[in-house]
Amino acid sequence: MKILDPQTETAAAVCGAQTPTENGSYRLTTLCVQTPCEEGTLLFHTLTGELLLLENPGEWSEFRSDLIRRRFLVPEGFDEAAFVRKTLEVVSLLHGGKRPRGVKNSFTVFTTTDCNARCPYCYEAGARRISMSRETALAAADYIARVCGGTAVSLRWFGGEPLLGREAIDTICSRLAERGVAYTSKMITNGYYLDAGTAQKAVSLWKLTDAQVTLDGRADTYNRVKAYKEGGDAYFRVLGNIESARAAGIAVHVRLNVSRDNLPELNALSDELAARFAGRAGLSVYPSLIGDFAGSGRFEAENSDAEGFLALRKKLKDLGLAEGKPLRRELTVNACKASSDSCEVILPDGGLSKCDHEVWKDRSGSVYSEERDEARIAAWKERVWLPECGACPLMPRCFLLKKCALVNDHCPKHIQTIRLTALREQISDHYERRKEKTE
Repeated sequence: MKILDPQTETAAAVCGAQTPTENGSYRLTTLCVQTPCEEGTLLFHTLTGELLLLENPGEWSEFRSDLIRRRFLVPEGFDEAAFVRKTLEVVSLLHGGKRPRGVKNSFTVFTTTDCNARCPYCYEAGARRISMSRETALAAADYIARVCGGTAVSLRWFGGEPLLGREAIDTICSRLAERGVAYTSKMITNGYYLDAGTAQKAVSLWKLTDAQVTLDGRADTYNRVKAYKEGGDAYFRVLGNIESARAAGIAVHVRLNVSRDNLPELNALSDELAARFAGRAGLSVYPSLIGDFAGSGRFEAENSDAEGFLALRKKLKDLGLAEGKPLRRELTVNACKASSDSCEVILPDGGLSKCDHEVWKDRSGSVYSEERDEARIAAWKERVWLPECGACPLMPRCFLLKKCALVNDHCPKHIQTIRLTALREQISDHYERRKEKTE
């Protein structure tokens, strides 16, 4: 048995070692994800972050006591779900004590809720269409400067289509620079207005490092689904803008929206993107489950096919379009930005919220006032534990928030399959990189 990565510092401090009993009956922990490799089997503990290599099956008995101490074997009848919950509570307290109270350094800014596209699946359908005024942009920048505690801040431009509110972005960035606040920014955009001139300004003034652009299919499908107000062939315009942004130094992440019936087209689109972009630095492509373009557009991921989705993701990787995520060994205490004390959403009228999907329903304050709805803010930290969580190896790394609109009363099996497959890929990639460094 080889210890490739020990328990993380946090896990070692909170969990510690488990003491073996001489005549105790033990079983393999639910929290162990096994991944085959050429040298044997990789064992990753999703709570402690420890990674082991067993080179032959006989090592299970040979290293039994060590595997017990390292929590890969646990007593029969041991309530792992309760142990995970308690561990995460302690980790959350430890993590909270390290953060300066009241300091915020990550902001999602809605420059507008208007958009030039008419995607049928948009969760903001029916929302008020308003744009941020110069006065509100100045107030937003002043608010950011007040609460960042002198630390650098991360801005994420959102909408609507944020580039319909370019003046607000200019104003916020100029004001922050005047006040000596260091910042970088990212953007969620449809890419229609991200031309060469805008990309150059985005790098120089907005300090834009990343942009996410969504493609729903090849030209005909894309133009039909997006239904831009400007009309015309927007598909090739957006592809050209992706290239302009990349050339300006902006990392572009292309999201492919996977519905129930468009996998064949997305496979063809992948080949098209590879012919144009593969091997070019600063561009990656990834798939994401979404609703049915031909129907209501509502989120219906449970109807998607995990096998086809995973095959598409593998194809993108094989084509050199996908960038793998590193193996995360440390535990995190936040499900998303909504549950983090350091993150906030700023609306076009200066309102504040915690979740960019619930902005009109769940306001917590305003950039113009010091008053905050602490109950609303605290509610975004409340987790949900489903009955099936206790038997899932992903439990320590999976966050379900009670207020999240995407949480149902069950965890779809295909979602677990996709996430477990992704984790095994990360484990394998992590191991291969380790070998390369030592060879």
